[in-house]
Amino acid sequence: MALVAVVSPRATAAEGDVTGYEVPSLASLPHGVARGSDGAIWFTERFADKIGRLHDGAFSEFALPQAGSDPTAIVSGPDGNLWFVEQGTDQIGRITTEGGLREFPLPSGTTPVGIASGPDGALWFTERDASRIGRITADGVTLSEWPTLTANASPTGIVAGPDGALWFTERGASKLGRITTDGTMTEFHLPAGSLPTSIATGPDGNLWVSLRGSNSIGRVSSFGLLEAAFPIPSVGAQPSHIVAGPQGAMWFTETATAKVAKITTGGQITEYPLAAGAAPQGITEGADGAPWFAESNANRIARLELGGPIDTTAPTIVIRDPLTGTPFVLGQQTPAAYACTDEPGGSGVEVCEGPVADGAPIPTESLGGHAFTVQAVDMAGNPNEASTSYLVFRSIDGSLLEPSPRPGAWLALSLGMDLDPRGTDPLATATTHEVTCGQGEALGDEEPAAVHTRVARDGTLEIRWNTERSWTGSCRRLTLTFSSQGWGGVPATFLVSWDSAARR
Repeated sequence: MALVAVVSPRATAAEGDVTGYEVPSLASLPHGVARGSDGAIWFTERFADKIGRLHDGAFSEFALPQAGSDPTAIVSGPDGNLWFVEQGTDQIGRITTEGGLREFPLPSGTTPVGIASGPDGALWFTERDASRIGRITADGVTLSEWPTLTANASPTGIVAGPDGALWFTERGASKLGRITTDGTMTEFHLPAGSLPTSIATGPDGNLWVSLRGSNSIGRVSSFGLLEAAFPIPSVGAQPSHIVAGPQGAMWFTETATAKVAKITTGGQITEYPLAAGAAPQGITEGADGAPWFAESNANRIARLELGGPIDTTAPTIVIRDPLTGTPFVLGQQTPAAYACTDEPGGSGVEVCEGPVADGAPIPTESLGGHAFTVQAVDMAGNPNEASTSYLVFRSIDGSLLEPSPRPGAWLALSLGMDLDPRGTDPLATATTHEVTCGQGEALGDEEPAAVHTRVARDGTLEIRWNTERSWTGSCRRLTLTFSSQGWGGVPATFLVSWDSAARR
């Protein structure tokens, strides 16, 4: 075992700065990277046939018994140990955080490539050359194998999915595979030539896949549907490993273009260049919340500086129109008004979408109650949602709508609702509230409104509201809710003002 001290990252590092740690063994070709239960960064050394550990700026290396072991993928297991695959000797390896090593042989010619911790407490792995999926219990006693549904599928990456099953890439078949913990297998097609390589579960509940053949990152639902493939800005990037990481985003390495990249759950990609020819491979989120990765050709384990606190605050949404309770007439052309903002110093808003674009007409093509929902996501992947509700009538008429009706009178309101005249009274509640005449802010307590209703033959709801003379010089809000199908639960509000000089 070798022990070498190195310099810690600079305290003044800026976003995108890379701090590299030279691996003690020369030309070791570091490959897979994982954060251990001890908070250290563990990695495989393909050419040196070793397992490495980096913690607090110091390296430890643990030699494997056989030359040509070629360890590649490594993962933190459910037992707190590190588990890895040995491609060259067809073995699964386990190492404790103290360096205790044990190996478990597989059938000859299997070539294990990917490994993942399963939801059943076992380790699951891909056998590329045998086109099988394997499972080994954490005690190493039970080994099970299942052939892929497609021959010569060359399974590579594997991960525990959001649905309790294991998902894996079939690079040779351009498919994704899914296997339940009892061994039931399903396959899902990807575009021909996409060459899926690595796979990870995202914070959004989707699966994220590096598609080397199409130079893109794919977002796949837990139903196996490729929802989107986001092109990588750098041509010929050869995306390799992908993981869920800092800032609520997915992080991946670009082996051919020597870059580490971040993709938000909305598909926005940011690339960070490394030294030329670094050939980054495995990547993980360290205990410090930064991305750590292997620079294979540079023989380094490296850390990317994110340059400031991580954005964990969702964007703010303000809907100015329609406000909840706003009544509209069928076909009315009123522009929607809403905005999404991120906090000062935040990552910025990536998505701000409503039923229509800001400034476009509010949908008023159908009668009844409607929700107006705006969704926002910032560049760090933090989501938010806000909703208002409104009603659309065929017509709105009556003395209640006059600029300054006579106080103390019965005010009429006719609402075209296409109701059944033989049905029950559709009005559920009617309340009134004194409000400020300028801003519409509530004054005092809400109280029941004295109203009478009837449904006319043409389906119009006719309402008469008994007002009081004492309301002269004030403003009031009348709020109505309905129980009829298609209208229920959504309020309709009407503002009324009485001029102090109005007729008594």
